Amino acid sequence: MKTKLKNLHIVQHFFQGILVVAPVFFTFYVLQLIFDKLDSLIQVKFPRLGIIPGVGVLIILVGVTLIGYLSSIFFLGRLFDLFERLLEKIPVIKFLYSSLKEVFDSLIGQKKKFDRPVLAHIYSDEVWELGFITQEDVSDFGLKNMVAVYVPMSLAISGRVYFINPSKIATLEGISASSAMKFAVSGGVTNIGAPEHQSDIPAVTRARRIKKRKK
Repeated sequence: MKTKLKNLHIVQHFFQGILVVAPVFFTFYVLQLIFDKLDSLIQVKFPRLGIIPGVGVLIILVGVTLIGYLSSIFFLGRLFDLFERLLEKIPVIKFLYSSLKEVFDSLIGQKKKFDRPVLAHIYSDEVWELGFITQEDVSDFGLKNMVAVYVPMSLAISGRVYFINPSKIATLEGISASSAMKFAVSGGVTNIGAPEHQSDIPAVTRARRIKKRKK
């Protein structure tokens, strides 16, 4: 009996070790893949030393930082704008470039779009979807009094865009956008943390009250 209990504890410790080691291992594994990929883009061969790992990544980081600095200068910034306009007029490249630019602007640029987490009724009035308001005016699609809400998919980098009536949306003011995105992408297994304000706790109740007033 004691032997079985010891074996059971050993198995429990083993899986506990996996829970600790696996996230760390895969995090550094992904970082290593990204590092090797970037480093292979630019390889400088030094006399007697050969190719030194990390030099390519350093050159890329310095180059990107330098381009960012130069683009902030008025005269050079105008040249960058002209180059962008040229790319936006070339078939095929226009679609690819404009799409990627919008995505990066939405994620890390000044025009961040995924910064307003909300709860939204989409398929049922009893089910809430976690998403982000990306456009408050979708009249270009012939829709009035509607907003665009992006709903990320769990355990994926994809998502869907829905046009929803604002009465079916509850804004999560006490939850940061990064926390909401991490919660959605992880499938709801991450801890959202303590709310910054109490207003985010009755968000579902507030949304239902709005709907009742409109009936």
